[in-house]
This record gives sequence, C-alpha cells and structure tokens, in this order.
Amino acid sequence: PLPLTIWPAPNGSAAAWAGAFPHNPFHAPVTIDMTGDAAQVAAGLLQGQMNEALEAVRLLRQARAELDPRAAKEQGKDRPLSWADLSEEERLLCPPLLLIGNDQSLGGRGFAQLAWLLNSELPVKVLVLSELDFGLGAHGITDAPLGALRDARSNLALMALAQRRAFVAQSSFAAPTHLRQSVREAMRFSGPALICLHAPSPERHGFAPDQSLAQAELALNSRTAPLFRYQPEEEGVFGSRLSLDGNPEPRAKWLTDDAGQALTPAHWALRQQRFAPRLMPLAADAPFPTELEKWLALEADKRSGKSPFIAITDSEGKERRYAVEAAMAAIVEDCDHAWRTLQELAGLVTPFTARVEQEARENLAAAHQADLDALKREYEEKLRALEEGMQGQMHDQITRRLMDLAGYNS
Repeated sequence: PLPLTIWPAPNGSAAAWAGAFPHNPFHAPVTIDMTGDAAQVAAGLLQGQMNEALEAVRLLRQARAELDPRAAKEQGKDRPLSWADLSEEERLLCPPLLLIGNDQSLGGRGFAQLAWLLNSELPVKVLVLSELDFGLGAHGITDAPLGALRDARSNLALMALAQRRAFVAQSSFAAPTHLRQSVREAMRFSGPALICLHAPSPERHGFAPDQSLAQAELALNSRTAPLFRYQPEEEGVFGSRLSLDGNPEPRAKWLTDDAGQALTPAHWALRQQRFAPRLMPLAADAPFPTELEKWLALEADKRSGKSPFIAITDSEGKERRYAVEAAMAAIVEDCDHAWRTLQELAGLVTPFTARVEQEARENLAAAHQADLDALKREYEEKLRALEEGMQGQMHDQITRRLMDLAGYNS
C-alpha cells in the first residue's frame, strides 16, 4: 500500500474526519500533519520505510551470497546499502510515498523542504492542489503588496523545474489525457516527482458549481495554468525533456476569444467573486483607457497615467469594460512571463531561434546575390563574345561587298 501524507486546510477541517482511524475512506496508512512541516514528515516516514526495505534487501543478498560465493565477492554482503545501490527490481520492494498538499502548505516557506525532497532521489510523489490565488489571500480580497504576488506559490511547478532530476508536471482536470499520462509517468519514475494540479473550488472561489470545468478550461486557455511535463529520463538535455503538448496553440502568446481579443488571466479572474475587487467596471472618467494587451506591450515608464481594461460581450451583445487593478495587472504580466519562459525552455519560441533564422536568411540572401553576380558576369562575357563575333562577321561581309562593287573579286 501507499503511505499517504495529507496536509489539511488551514482551518484544520480535514483532520476532523480524516485523522480518526479507521473511520476514514483510505485503504492505505495515512498521516495527517498539523505542524506545517509536511515535507519533513514525509521524508521521515519514507526514510523509515526505506530502512526496513534496505534491511530486507540486505538479508536477501546475504542469503544469495551464502548460496553463491561469487555473489558475496561481487556484492559485498557487509557493505551498508543505500537507495542508489538497489536494482530496479529491488526498488519495487519499497513502495513510493504520496504527499498531498496545497500550494499554501508546500509553497512559500515550505518550498525549501519540498526542494530538498525533489533533490533526494527518494521515491516520493508530490501532488500539489493549486488554488491560483497569486498571493491575494485565500479569498482574493486582501490588499497584498505587489512583491507578494511572486512568491513560491505562484509558479511552484516552474520553480520545481530547477531541480532538474525530478519529474515535474503541471496539469488540469480540463485536460484528462494529459493528467492521466502525467500521473502514470510520475508513478513509474524511480525518483521524486511533482504534479501541480489546478483545483478550482466553487465555494471558495465564488462561481457556480456547474462552472467548475469551464473555469479549469479557461485557466488553461488564458495561460493562467498552462500544461507542461518534464521527464528527466528523456534523451538530450533540459529543453528536449520539457513538453508543452496539450496546450492550445503552444507557439502563440495569447489565445483569442470570439471577438478576436486576447484571452488573458484577467478574463479568467473576472468570472470569480474572489477577484471582484481587482476588476471593477471601468469608470467613465478613467484617464486614457487602454486595452490590457496593449498596456502590457508598453514600456514601464509609458504605462503611467493610463487605465488598463479588458472588454467582454454580455449575453445581450453589449460590450462591457472592466478596469484591471494594479495587482491583477501584475499577475497577468507574471503569467505572461512564465508562459514565455516555458516556450523558450521547450525551444518553441526563443530569441535565439529568431536570431538563427535571421542569420540564415542573411546568409541565404548573400549566397543568392553571389550566384546572381556570377551569372551576370557569365552572361556579360557571353554577350561580349557574341558582339565581337557579330562585329567581325559584319566587317567581313561589308569588306567583301565593297570589293565586289570595286570589281576586285571578279
């Protein structure tokens, strides 16, 4: 069975029903951590389980050595074993540990512990349920400083990529094929793995329950929570191991809606009550209203004095404009940078590719111009030779004609 560590919600509601054994729905041993050190607790549980597995493997190897003296010499029966010493078959004796938590418990100050787990090469599988509050508070109505929007919770999966040796995926239940494949590969991977899953909540986030799937799809399509998967066992180096498969139009910066307008994280946030204070109807006297996409394209010093907004069309076909508050605009820009980072890391859209293409075009143009110059010189030489031949032939004909007229030829 899989040992399972769960980090409950901050209000401790999970412990009320999940912490009482055996009156819970789990079919595997479960530990509820209330200390805030879920990653360390998971590491301790896994280390204890591994010690038992390593002792079992040591005894098996010792028994094998008693039957085969050559095995004793090759394996060293008295040498202490570690996880790295086990074969793939022997590692199956030690089942992985599943750590489930949210981005609040495993991100932020808890990310250092999580990073240690992802670098440990231990068989721990981490599932992070992300609410995508971006540092605006649990219900999105607190006045958070802009610096708080870029903590470890905002791009937890992207930061986990820096560990390099761990399997990392960001998925959504709006993309079931991608989610199934990510879970399958994470469980098959011999080392640590992390899956960051967007978990929209109608009650906490403020939307109708029947809109849960639509909210997940909108988070994916607006680049708020794009899909990616990093498999360390793939060939090549970092970029060739990162896949953005499953994202719509993965080479595009933004997708567009039916009206042809860019679909940004602000459009996703507009449909949730927790972000309502960040997206208010645009005032009639707002200074220099500017579409959010165009506002983001401006230099920082040219944004001052302008009012970024997004426009949507309601059910009656009327356009409604909503002012994008500074904190929300910072979130949109941060999501844009994160998406472009993924595109560049995966090698889909990079300035280096554009530079190589430009150099290739310039080299091709130079080679083409050289061929044209050579062809021009060749034809000029042929034309000159032809003109000289024609001039000689005409000279001979005129000479013979004059001699005929003078009677010399006769």
